[in-house]
Order: sequence, then C-alpha cells, then structure tokens
Amino acid sequence: MKRLAILLTAISLPIDAGAGRAQPPSLSAARLHVSVEVDAHNVFIYRYSLENGAGSNAGIWKLTIDISLPAGASAPSAAGLAHGAGYFAPSSAAGRNPKADGAVPVALSAPQPGWKTTVGTDATARWVAQNTSLVFPKQRRNGFSLASHGPPALRRFSLAPYVDAERAPIMEPGDDPGELDRYQQEFDQYVESRSVVGTTLAPTGPVTVTADALLANLARQVVECRSLRWISNDAVTRSVTEKLQAARAAISRSQWELAVNILRALRNDVAAQSGKTLTVEAVALVDLNIQYTLPLVARR
Repeated sequence: MKRLAILLTAISLPIDAGAGRAQPPSLSAARLHVSVEVDAHNVFIYRYSLENGAGSNAGIWKLTIDISLPAGASAPSAAGLAHGAGYFAPSSAAGRNPKADGAVPVALSAPQPGWKTTVGTDATARWVAQNTSLVFPKQRRNGFSLASHGPPALRRFSLAPYVDAERAPIMEPGDDPGELDRYQQEFDQYVESRSVVGTTLAPTGPVTVTADALLANLARQVVECRSLRWISNDAVTRSVTEKLQAARAAISRSQWELAVNILRALRNDVAAQSGKTLTVEAVALVDLNIQYTLPLVARR
C-alpha cells in the first residue's frame, strides 16, 4: 500500500448531589482520529479511531459521518467494494434505498465484538455500539473503517453519547396515534443535542473530473484546513495554494510535464511537514487528492 430503538444494558450515570438527579450525558474532549491510504486497486481506505475524554460523563455510543454526494456529482464506482465485519443492511420497512438517497458507494467495517455499521437513508455512514461496548471516558477504540473509490474531502461527523431513554427529559408516549413517532423524534433530537460534531476526512464524488477542477477544489479545502487548525500558519497555507495554482496555470498552457513536476514536488513538501506545520489529516487530504489528479495530467 501507498501510505499516505437502542438495546443497551444498564449503565451507571453520575449523580448531581445537590439536585439529587442524574447529570445530562456529556462528551468532553471526545475526538475522531483518521488515517487514509490508497491501495493497489485505487481504493481509498479510511481508518478511524474514537477517543473519549476524561471529562466526559457518558460513553460514546454512535459515530456518524457524512458521505452524501455533492449536488451535481456522479457517484464513484462501487467495483470491488465489499462490506466487512459488523455490517448490517438498513431496514427496508420505509421502502428507501440508501444509494437512491445519494450516498457515495462505500464498504464499511466495525470493530468486533460489540459494534454494528450501516449506511443510513440520510447518506451517512454509521457505527453503533451494542450492549456495553461503548467507548468510555479515557478510552480509545480502533477498528472503524470505510473503503471507497471516492477521494478524501472535508466531511462532517458527529459523536453521540449513550442516553438512557428512561432518564431523558422527554414526555412518555401516550396512547394516541403518532405518539410513538413523536417520542422517537424527540428522543433522537435530544441525543443530537448532546452530541459532538466536527470535521474529518471521508470520501466524496467530484462534480467535474478534470485536473483543473480537482486542483481548484483542493485549494479551497486547503484554505479551510487553516480554519480547522490542520495547518499551523497562513504562510504554509499560501505556499500550498500557490503551488496548486501554479500547477493549474501550467495545465491551462498545456505544459503537462511542468504541472506533473510541480504536483510531485508538492507531495514531497507536505510529507516533510507532517506533524509539524501540517497535521496528518491535512497531509492526507493534499497528498491523496494529488495522487487522484496526477493520472489526468500525466497521460496527456
């Protein structure tokens, strides 16, 4: 490889001594870590690990990552993708197909034992803990993975804490029609309100598959990396974006060899700054998108 309805057993909750009631579930300093590789078949392998902070008073119960297709984008190929451990097909009771809802084709795997994974009808990849397999405070869990032909992009994720339905501040369902749906909706909203959200790397589908369009999109994401503090300073951000613009200018003049040389040099530059002025996430974003783009330039 090239580098670069919840059924849980009872769990004790902290008690507010002054008020004599359970504290609301809270995640503190909960983090999602990611590394990305591309294999010999040009499949991007995304590996995630969950870390729960010492200040949390609940375990991490669910990880959700956006894998929706951007408007106007074509879905990457699904060839060679096969789900792994822990995958289950979403219920067909609602008569919906996740692919029809615009998700990037992916293959999912979950750590075993204790976790399940699926593609939601809202075009998200989901991993859900079963029984007592939560990621508790001061713990870290590896083994969450996703494979796709889609290149990495900045995508939204959320980490949801375990919420005891009997302790949630929600009115119990009555006997009237629709009460169960009302209760489930309010419970889901409460869980979401207690969740942590952030940005990670996950696959996307390019809207326009040309070298110029891919590099322009990468430059925009590099600027966003600075706001995420994945790039430590403005000077490095300018350096990377200027080199991407130089490659685009060479392409516009049909100077294909020059463009290839600029992009290969940029790969070396960002690799040398990994863990210094660029986080590993920023390096993976730049390096793997350049790898994705280079064949469109080199074969000219």
